[in-house]
Amino acid sequence: MAVETQGTVSINIPDDLILPEGNLSIGEVRRLAKPRRGLSMACIATADAMQKNPERLKPHNTTADKLAKLGDNVEKITVTVVDIDAAAARMKQAGLIVEVEAHDELRKVLAFVRSQIKFDPKITDLVPHLMEYFANDRPPSNGNPPS
Repeated sequence: MAVETQGTVSINIPDDLILPEGNLSIGEVRRLAKPRRGLSMACIATADAMQKNPERLKPHNTTADKLAKLGDNVEKITVTVVDIDAAAARMKQAGLIVEVEAHDELRKVLAFVRSQIKFDPKITDLVPHLMEYFANDRPPSNGNPPS
C-alpha cells in the first residue's frame, strides 16, 4: 500500500487505486469540468455496452478498457474520500469533546485563583494566559484567538 502523508496524518492508499501526479492550483481546479453524480457507474456501464456492441459503439480516441478503468478508479477514490471524511468528522468530534473537558478544567483553576485573590493579590501574575483566556468570554470578532 502507498502512503499519503499530510502533516501528522498518514493515509494508506490501496495499491490498485491510481492517483494522478502533481497538484492543481486553485485556478486550475476552477477551470476543470464539474462531473455529475454517478460518473463511475456511467463509465463502467458505458464500457460494458461498448464491449458488447463494438460495431455500433466505436467512439474515436477512447476504448472500453480505458473507460472501465477510469470508472473503477473514480469509484475507488470516491470510497476513499468518504472514508477520509468520516475519519475527519470523528476527529473533529473528538477535538470538541477534549476542548470542552480542557475548558472545564481551566474554569476550575480560574475559580480557585479568583477565590485566592483576597489572600494573595498577585496570584494572577502566575497564570497570565489563564486570565487572558477568560478576560473576555466571547471570542474575538475577527475570528482569531487571542495571542
